[in-house]
Amino acid sequence: MQVMEWDGGQLAVVRPLSGGFPRHSHDEYVISVNLCGLERVRLDRTSFDVSLDEFTIYNPGQVQSCTTQVPPEMSFAAVS
Repeated sequence: MQVMEWDGGQLAVVRPLSGGFPRHSHDEYVISVNLCGLERVRLDRTSFDVSLDEFTIYNPGQVQSCTTQVPPEMSFAAVS
């Protein structure tokens, strides 16, 4: 993960090796955009797909997880 301070906040480029993120939550709001790959997100007992032309916003305390899908020669990447 690469993290950069920016205008009082943080930008993080994440590349999970496991094909997704396990169940977790955040203490702050998170806005995320996929740079490479698709996600199947599970958020507070609902599921939805996120593609490259969409972004997600997570509220503090929401429980989330996801699986990712990318072509074999690529790796998933998102910026939050």
